[in-house]
Amino acid sequence: MEAHLQEEKQYPVVVVGGSLVGLSTALFLAWRGIPSLVVEKHPGTSIHPRAGGFNARTMEIYRSVGMEATIRANEPRQMQASGTLRVETLAGKEINWYTHNINEIDDEITPVRGSFISQALLEPLLLERARELGAEVRFRTELVAFEQDAAGVTVTLKNRETGAIHTVRTSYLIAADGYKSPMRNALGIPFDGYGKLSDHVSIFFEADLKEALRGRHFAVCYVDNPRVQGVLGIMDETAREALFAITVPPGETVESYDQQRCIEALRAAIGIPDLDVHLKAVLHWVLASNLAERYQQGRIFLAGDAAHVVPPVGGFGANTGIQDAHNLAWKLALVLKGVASPALLTTYEAERRPVAELVGEQAFAGYAVRMSPHVAEQARHIQPIDFYTLMLGYQYHSAAIIEEPGSEGLRYEANLRQPSSVPGTRAPHVALERDGQRISTLDLFGGDFVLLTGSRTWCEAAGTAARRFELDLDCYLLGADLHDLTGDFFKTYGITPDGAVLVRPDGFIAWRSATAGEEPENTLAQIVTRILAR
Repeated sequence: MEAHLQEEKQYPVVVVGGSLVGLSTALFLAWRGIPSLVVEKHPGTSIHPRAGGFNARTMEIYRSVGMEATIRANEPRQMQASGTLRVETLAGKEINWYTHNINEIDDEITPVRGSFISQALLEPLLLERARELGAEVRFRTELVAFEQDAAGVTVTLKNRETGAIHTVRTSYLIAADGYKSPMRNALGIPFDGYGKLSDHVSIFFEADLKEALRGRHFAVCYVDNPRVQGVLGIMDETAREALFAITVPPGETVESYDQQRCIEALRAAIGIPDLDVHLKAVLHWVLASNLAERYQQGRIFLAGDAAHVVPPVGGFGANTGIQDAHNLAWKLALVLKGVASPALLTTYEAERRPVAELVGEQAFAGYAVRMSPHVAEQARHIQPIDFYTLMLGYQYHSAAIIEEPGSEGLRYEANLRQPSSVPGTRAPHVALERDGQRISTLDLFGGDFVLLTGSRTWCEAAGTAARRFELDLDCYLLGADLHDLTGDFFKTYGITPDGAVLVRPDGFIAWRSATAGEEPENTLAQIVTRILAR
């Protein structure tokens, strides 16, 4: 018989789903001093590699919360300088290389490279750090009901081991519960798009692949032959553990892939008929392209695959979800601390949904070219966007951005090597020196609001605003606190030494003044009032 226990503890935030996006949300909140409860129905973190490519923007975010070094220390060396290719079989004919080093960085744009750590390796790192910072994570726990009112959300949880029912209260509830999202469905939020595109079977296996690899290193290998089509990734530096995601062909179903069928498919992909294979895990999944009609319903938010699902080409699925979490976390933190009005939270959907729409279009076009040419006609209208632009150049439009004339409606930067630095874009990388150490502008962002200027008058105005709004606002004076190593800072940010640029906690430009202007103190107070929706 199930026991019903009423818990007295109230959580500022409850996150449903303890995978990459849910754990990242808890980490980003805890980094800002906001404890949360994460509930996950499975017994622990993922045992299947699943997602395995985290782009430079995601790694910039993890760097800002002190996670980059930990992630680098756990990366398989096999994948640190890897490309993308297409083959008939791994041991046989190469068709072409798309790129020889997908992880190569452009120092003009970012000092941070992406990571090809697997989801199975990354999730425990996120879990450990989130718990260290004060997050509570409960596995074998599922949400069975929720009800929101004007003051918060009542959440009913079930322990899947004991059957015990617990009721908790929270100010805000985040649904990071995946593509099928029971919470999104319960809220009645439409989830539309290209829909289901194909069925897939991901096989995590162990085999000696050194001979077939022939010394090659790659992040992703597309396999295309009459017997099997799919995507192969090497998961460890010994080249023994690998993941192969099969596209289930017409006439077959995922149920067809029993142990023997999986082994046959792997041998057909590798090109060694008698390859000794040990299956470690098999996962059935659907490749789809859908977008939620809305990301917020009252005090409840969608994030990650619950909000959007895209084809895996380009690796934008998990990355977009992690970036959702980063965007939402700083806003929730300011609202929960009483610094910002709850109206700030409406900017989450306004900013993140268009990004998911843009990414979804590009991923679908890539899917049509690389994985499913028969749907190419549906993607013909989509104009390809440079990978770096899609990753780092998207532009926000919301009430938390003080837009400049002419920038309204722009979806992304035209040229990241000559950034416009208009409000709504990611604050660009410039090499600086602080206290004798070389840093990037990016190293200044991730905690507080930041004002960058060459004028002490603006710094004095920032101090006044920080006190008035009880806001964590740091001001850095170029030429005193920071030294411009290349002489490019003011040109890159589009201001004079008398001007100023305000960067949000997520590293996006909120506002700038090209020159000194009049009454900096009043100007900055008005800007902060608008951004915080006060």
